[in-house]
Amino acid sequence: MKMYLLITHLLLHLALFYSVNAQTIILDESISDWSDNDIVANEKGDNTTLDFETLSVSNDETYLFLRLKINNELLLQSNSNILFALDIDNNAQTGFAVEGIGSELIFNFGNRTGKIYRGNNDFEIFHDDIGLITSPTVSSDEFEIAIERRFNVGGTEYFIGNDISFYFLDNRGSTSDYIPNRGNAARYTLNENLISNNSNFQIEKDPLSDFRILSYNVRRDDIFDPSKAEAYQNILQTLIPDVFCFQEIYDNSAQDVYDRLISWNVLDPNDEWFLAKNGNDIITISKFPIKFDREIGGNGMIVLDVNNRDVIVFNLHLPCCDNDQGRVNEIDQMLALIRESKNGNSSYPFAENSPIVILGDMNFVGFSSQVNSIINGDVINTSQYGNDFSIDWDNSGLADLIPQTTGFSSSFTWKNTSSSFFPGRLDYIFYTDSQLESLNSLVFNTRGINEQALLSNNLNLRDTETASDHSPLISDFKFKVEVSNSKPIVNQYLKFYPNPATDRIFVESNNKAKEINVYAVDGTLIIKHMEDLSSSTFLEVEVLQSGYYILEVLLIDGTYLRKPFVKK
Repeated sequence: MKMYLLITHLLLHLALFYSVNAQTIILDESISDWSDNDIVANEKGDNTTLDFETLSVSNDETYLFLRLKINNELLLQSNSNILFALDIDNNAQTGFAVEGIGSELIFNFGNRTGKIYRGNNDFEIFHDDIGLITSPTVSSDEFEIAIERRFNVGGTEYFIGNDISFYFLDNRGSTSDYIPNRGNAARYTLNENLISNNSNFQIEKDPLSDFRILSYNVRRDDIFDPSKAEAYQNILQTLIPDVFCFQEIYDNSAQDVYDRLISWNVLDPNDEWFLAKNGNDIITISKFPIKFDREIGGNGMIVLDVNNRDVIVFNLHLPCCDNDQGRVNEIDQMLALIRESKNGNSSYPFAENSPIVILGDMNFVGFSSQVNSIINGDVINTSQYGNDFSIDWDNSGLADLIPQTTGFSSSFTWKNTSSSFFPGRLDYIFYTDSQLESLNSLVFNTRGINEQALLSNNLNLRDTETASDHSPLISDFKFKVEVSNSKPIVNQYLKFYPNPATDRIFVESNNKAKEINVYAVDGTLIIKHMEDLSSSTFLEVEVLQSGYYILEVLLIDGTYLRKPFVKK
């Protein structure tokens, strides 16, 4: 029977699990953390061209957060004329005059530049000067924006605190829209009781997962740059994935990468690892056997044998920048291959319910339709690549994993302080969530990791930015359907309590239990209980010594629950 070691998962003193305070706003392409109370202007329908519909504002101790809803989808950083004017000191007599406020800060999102006004002087600024982050990176009709509350420009420290005033405006002439309307600037008093949600992140692999997978663009073979070796070594020794999916390794082979990882003690030379290189720059290194691999449109398709089950991985590096058509072509080629492989019409037909993971540097900086194309199986050029289809086996779309960036209230995977483009989400993991569950995921950024955690993991603050302008993307996946036919499905209607326990553990489910087991964290079976079980039962645990254990409940329908608990 397959068991998992939970020691590192349960013992927090290993310093690999870090918690912070209650949730505020996270820039993660979801608006569920915003409330109606955050709305400061609702002016839908007052302009026939670009109409600013609603404006919301919030903050924590680090960021000022803004949410802007407009009537048309656009690319905020490329084809917009949207300006933000902020009166930091709420004094109309200082800064640049904009419809009744004195703006110390004006930022033009389409030009990706702004200005700070102080006295008779002005200073040009870029995103990194004010810690600007926006989401999403692709086109949208709604954007979340974060600006650091404390920044330094021209030798002067600025702090966004107390009361502020601001507008968003369309910079295209006298008929352009403002929100709020001209002469009625938004007023906001910052709430100093709101604490940053810098994520509850777990660096270690979740011990209940079946495999950990990493996606990492290492920026044109920089993993072989001696000046970056320490940073890469620190990162990869910390993350320890089961499957490495690298992009942008052009001038070196998969064997070269394997040898480099061996020299850094990232891999154990006594273990067997499996290698593949596809296209010009796609390298995959796996502890699981690679049963099949091929190139598709310059990208890689790799079939892994994970515990006797096929896992199909597409390791992608799509064309950069404004090459929307190039990205569409490569996505269409991949979708056509997946469709035909599911139908049994390819060189490697997919076994039914084989999990599919699509990951890599997608370079999604253009239209949102490219993201939706992968999620929904929407083939753009149907005349050449065939019909649309549903990628997941339950005829639904793929799940788009959007992990939080460690230590940040955002989910960006790319940042380059030398570029005018803002930090963005360029790296993705899509997966068939009918077959896989992500138990733990993160965008690994050492800038957001506290000093104690850096020391305990032999990391430096600047490791990720030294290594690459992309951050590593990690997910710990568990099969929803077990390979073993004895426990095929995790039951969502099964619970136990109390935890911690003293003398009894009560179990409730929507079906009759046939077996309850208790294991030590090393996998040793301690208690096996198979008599007088019903849909509501209990297990005597008084005989157990104080410590950590694993409870496993098997139901007559084959579903199960397996979770750790503490015996007082």
